[in-house]
Amino acid sequence: MPPENEDLYLADRAITSETDDEFGHKEYADSLERILRNANPPWHIGIFGEWGSGKTSIIRMLYNRLRAKEEFEDTVFVEFDAWSHAEGSIRTELLLELDERIGKEVNGEESDGILGEDEITGRLYDVEEEEEVSRPANPKEVIVNFWEDSPILTISFVVIAGAAVLLQYLGQSTLASVAVTGLLLPILGYILQQLDTVAQTIQKKFLHPRKEWSGAYQRIFEDIIEKSNAETIVISIDNLDRCESSTVYDVLVSLKTFMENDNCIYLIPCDDKALESHIKSIDKGEYFEEGKNEREFLRKFFQTHIRIPPFLPEDIEEYTETENQRLSNPFEEEALDVLTNAYIDNPRRIKHALNRLSTLRVLAEEIEETGGLTEGRITNNIPFLAKVSILEEEYPEFYDTLSENPQLLGDINNYFRDQLGDSSDQNRIEAVLKPDDGSEKNGNQESRLEAFLRSTRRIHIENPNPFLNLSEPSYATSLTDVDGFLQNLRTGQEEEVRKELEQVDDYGPYVDAIENTVQEYTTKRREQPLFGTIDTTIAAFDEFDQRSQGRLIRLLGESLTVEPGKGFLVDLEPNSVFPIIIQMRDPDSESLLAEYADLLVDGKDLRKNILEAFVNYAEDIPQSIARKASNQVESLGDDKFKTALDCINSFEEAKNCIIRTKTLERAVSMIELQDNKNEFTDTEYYTRFEDVASQKARGAYATHLLDLRQDYSSNQEQQVDQELAVRLLDIKGHILQSSGEKVFEGIRDIVKNSGNRQPVDLVEICFHFYDSFPTTTQDEFHSWLSELFRNWNANNTEELFDLSDEYRVSIVETEEEVNSILQQIPNPIDNESFVKNKIIPVIPEEFSQDLHEKVKNLIKNNNNNHSQLGIDTFTEYSDRFEPIWGEVIDICGNQANRENNINRKRRYLEVGAKIFSKLNGPEQESYISQIDNLLSGNQNEYQLYRDLWEKIESDVDSDRKETVAEDVRNELAQAFSRNQNPGHLDALIEVMSSITGYLVEENGQQFMDRISKQLTQNNLNDRQKARVLGHISEFDGFFGKEDQILDRLENLLKRSNHNNVSQNAEVLLDKFENLGKVDEARIDQIREDYLLN
Repeated sequence: MPPENEDLYLADRAITSETDDEFGHKEYADSLERILRNANPPWHIGIFGEWGSGKTSIIRMLYNRLRAKEEFEDTVFVEFDAWSHAEGSIRTELLLELDERIGKEVNGEESDGILGEDEITGRLYDVEEEEEVSRPANPKEVIVNFWEDSPILTISFVVIAGAAVLLQYLGQSTLASVAVTGLLLPILGYILQQLDTVAQTIQKKFLHPRKEWSGAYQRIFEDIIEKSNAETIVISIDNLDRCESSTVYDVLVSLKTFMENDNCIYLIPCDDKALESHIKSIDKGEYFEEGKNEREFLRKFFQTHIRIPPFLPEDIEEYTETENQRLSNPFEEEALDVLTNAYIDNPRRIKHALNRLSTLRVLAEEIEETGGLTEGRITNNIPFLAKVSILEEEYPEFYDTLSENPQLLGDINNYFRDQLGDSSDQNRIEAVLKPDDGSEKNGNQESRLEAFLRSTRRIHIENPNPFLNLSEPSYATSLTDVDGFLQNLRTGQEEEVRKELEQVDDYGPYVDAIENTVQEYTTKRREQPLFGTIDTTIAAFDEFDQRSQGRLIRLLGESLTVEPGKGFLVDLEPNSVFPIIIQMRDPDSESLLAEYADLLVDGKDLRKNILEAFVNYAEDIPQSIARKASNQVESLGDDKFKTALDCINSFEEAKNCIIRTKTLERAVSMIELQDNKNEFTDTEYYTRFEDVASQKARGAYATHLLDLRQDYSSNQEQQVDQELAVRLLDIKGHILQSSGEKVFEGIRDIVKNSGNRQPVDLVEICFHFYDSFPTTTQDEFHSWLSELFRNWNANNTEELFDLSDEYRVSIVETEEEVNSILQQIPNPIDNESFVKNKIIPVIPEEFSQDLHEKVKNLIKNNNNNHSQLGIDTFTEYSDRFEPIWGEVIDICGNQANRENNINRKRRYLEVGAKIFSKLNGPEQESYISQIDNLLSGNQNEYQLYRDLWEKIESDVDSDRKETVAEDVRNELAQAFSRNQNPGHLDALIEVMSSITGYLVEENGQQFMDRISKQLTQNNLNDRQKARVLGHISEFDGFFGKEDQILDRLENLLKRSNHNNVSQNAEVLLDKFENLGKVDEARIDQIREDYLLN
């Protein structure tokens, strides 16, 4: 299927449409539009960004958008490319170009400008000489002029045309097309020659500028602006930062002097750092103020600016893929990765790189087609071709070195793998990879070249010559050249071996040759060629197909498990041979891995490359071999041992495989606590492997840290203890009980010797390891907690209870602990929330008696806060105190009797009310007797009596209600006898009205007689009698005393017209009327006589 896009190359031009915007440039165009709407000319607006960041695209998008908007119809938008006019007089070029572009914008494309070139140059220059360039009149004259002016170009044109015809005739259409393209070269040369002639003419015309011209430029520019009739002219000055420094300065000064016009806004897309550098490099003359630097100059020059940030890598990658798809023959993803690794921050250079790679691919296709290269040699390895193209374009010095030494890339890859044994080779490679600016590398900082080669090291061809020269030696690659193939194996020519294997389909004959050669060398004990053959076979192992690999695995197993092959192991690359070994049959695999375990340590030195192989393939290493490797690691000195642990830590599977208890015990032994540092050192060599540590290893770590702490003799104990707590609390999982016992003893000793400090964080360690304590140690811990309860302040004790909740370790389970904590209540522990929510719930039931005594004593306490704590505790957990309900009620009653403060009385007496429904008969009787003490003639106590009665009334039986009714009746009778203010009796009246039905008839009649008699008392005023009427109205029954009450009411109404009396009388009459026990006529008569007027 033909490609959707027929373009072989990508056009390098700025975008003009928002639909083509792939980098969010629209937002910047939006911002500039808003700025233009609000700018007050003259303004200079900077669009700052690096080369290729899309500045020109933003300007084009902005202009195209605004030209289409009606509100900008009186605005002219023009562009000026400073770079394309940099060789002439930049001021003159500015005027000429802007005059022409403004003219075309205002008057159409046919316009020669507002003023025209002749008028402008005439006003600026004295014209002494003007040469005319004649134009040929017909094609024949064109050909004659071509021959006379450029005979060499004419001959070149004829030769190339003849070659094109001949190639087409021979059937080489592609090459013929290339030749036809070449016809453009002579023509292009002739055109350039003619342009040079025109340039000479113009130079002659502008040869003598007038002497008096200082204000001419400004007057000309003002005339251009005025005659354009434009309300606003927006001018972009592009590519200014690419000009010479003097040109940059001239343009900036021009914009700030003669071109600063009230109708003009200037947009200047540029790299501000480059602009600053230009200004810095020139003599600025008198325009700069004293002491003014380049940054201040630019800050003053631009009224505002926007900055285009660097592109995100993912945006560049997406852009690369999009541009790639526009090619007629897109490149594979791996080739694109090479380009983005080189130009990750610049889309324009990505486009250039794609075009260059397209060119190289076309050339390679043509050479392969003509037999100059093996088919597919280049075109099947486009990613590497991309890599070479980058090196040639970006790093020409390195490319020249590579051309001289094609093995250089292989050496560099070995350098990256740390496989260059010779220090001179390493120095050579480092010299090649030094930073681009020639400076030395700073620490781990890489040069751009080194970063690119490292990131593309997997894009590698053993023989880059075909890519460097687009050709290769002409030799046969068939198995018939067995001597050449075996020679390459013997001498370690991995590149050549791979190259040959890449070109075959049947690997069987090659494996046969390897087997025969290995057997021959083994029999004859020719160690050097045998090693070379085995080493190269391993290196090129991945080039063989699966079946051939199986045969080679068996061959290598047989060869390496016996001498002399066994002696080669130390020199083979472990990371290459391990994946082969683990595929061998078990006896061979285990034998070779065991040999490598023995080779892991050479005397006191670590063979790091072998350890890395064990780490990388840890999940395939048998446990017995892993133990052997661990033993070897443990035998190393401290520094090498640390190096080994760093290596093992790089791969999770290696931790489970190689790290053992003894390994971690060795790591723990290296931890130190130096007095002058006040911190533990080298703990990371244990903590990295905490997740695979055994209980024994964790215990060794914990006890070692405690031993170091106990030996510490400096004066920063608190700082060290804090770090100790952090370290030990980071241990996840149990430790051995023997270690747990030592941990407890160590922590206890440190805390005891901590003086006035109360280090809760150290005690937390004991909670953390509580499950690892033996039973006897747990008992000791609880006993110690009892001691802490007695000696620590309330806040720290509360923290201990918080730790108990967090770690689910009970800390109040022994009699000693219970007594110790209860002794601290209420002093120093008086926090009600702590006592109620933390302490009480955890005291075991078996110690309830101790808790009961504590609460009783608290309630008896003369300190109001302490007694309140006892009351609240009893109320919160009343069911737990059931055995002492009666005692507590009596205690509360006694405390209430001694109190004069009514609120405190209420606090004590409400205790019984809250549990009244749960009390037995005697206890209820006792409580009612206690509240009877409130019937003492005091209004506040009456109110408290009423409140308490309302709480318990529903739970009081009939007999007790009769008793209470009689008690209240008697108290009211005495109050009536004392002529007590009726207002003080409201509370008792409420109580009496709720239990009137429990009075016997005789007592009820007496009560009604006494209360209604108050209506006739002369010592009560009308307001008080009105209150009495209200009291009577509260009752629902009157024990047959209705008529007597009416008589006394009527007598009162005869003497009083007080409003309250009348209102309450009406209420009472309504109640009598509803009861239906009184003559309604009499009620109506009383209303008519006393209430209706």
